[in-house]
Parts: sequence; structure tokens; C-alpha cells
Amino acid sequence: MDVKISFESVFWTKDAYRQVAADFYPCHSKRLNLILHWIGAGIQMWGAVQLLSHLNLQYIVYSLMGYVGLSTPVLTAIPHTVLFYAFLTTPIPMEYISPLTVDLHPIIGCLLAFGCGFLKDVGHHVCHEPAFMGSYMKERPSLFFFHATWHLPFLIDAYSPFSIVQKTTKKVA
Repeated sequence: MDVKISFESVFWTKDAYRQVAADFYPCHSKRLNLILHWIGAGIQMWGAVQLLSHLNLQYIVYSLMGYVGLSTPVLTAIPHTVLFYAFLTTPIPMEYISPLTVDLHPIIGCLLAFGCGFLKDVGHHVCHEPAFMGSYMKERPSLFFFHATWHLPFLIDAYSPFSIVQKTTKKVA
């Protein structure tokens, strides 16, 4: 994985995004894996955003939204921003998490939702696709930041007819 990371490649040309995406998509080429990633990552990010909101740390969410907005192609950034706004304004429905037990603190619901990220690992296992993290962690662990912050944008691009990344890099099985 040869990704050139610079201020210009991240924020101006978006080449860093395209390069990381080019390595991300071959590990997520099967539709079932992408669907499990969408469900797992979506609920996981919803839980993380709601947890930050309960802790009065919304500025972290807004900072991430701004970073993604500035570092991804605009037709990816717009749906990502709308999705994160929905995560921020829609509380996790606690009545579905603990309908028969005592009332749980909303933070417990956020942590349970965050735990749904395991569905991403299930997708890799069931579809026999390698995890993207394994391709860079030994040589370039700093890429984890980009993997984590661009994960939902990559998934948005995977289904977007407007994606300039998927048309040139995604291998569909």
C-alpha cells in the first residue's frame, strides 16, 4: 500500500482518499459484506455519535463532519453529513433495547449500539474477504486514522452512482 499523505493530497486533490479507497474496495467486493458493513458501521457510528452527544462532546462530531466534508469528494461528503446529522438528532430507542428490564441509562444503549460494529467482522468471515486493516497495520499503522474516518464515506461510495472512486478502483465479485 503506497499512499502519499500530504495536506494537498487530503484536502485539495483528494488523491489520498482515492488511494486509500482503491485498497479498501478489494477487501469489500462482495455485496453481503458491504451490507453487513453498512448495518454494522451505521449502528456503530450512531452509537458513537449519541455517546458523544450524551457526554456533551458534540464538537467532536461536528469536527469529524467538517473533516470528512473537506477531505472527501463533495458527492460523498453531502450524504455523509446528512447521515451524521441524523445520527446526532435521532436518539437510540431505549424501549427496544430493554423493554422488559429496568430503565437503562442512555449511555448503555450507545455502548450496545457501538458494539454492533462486530457485524463488519462477520461480513469478512462469512464472505471470505480479508479485513482491510490487515493490509496496512504492520507497515503503515498511521493509515488507521484515514480508515476510521473515511469508513462510512467508502461505504457511501460503494453504492453511489456518482462515485469517481468506485468506477476506477472497485472490483466486484
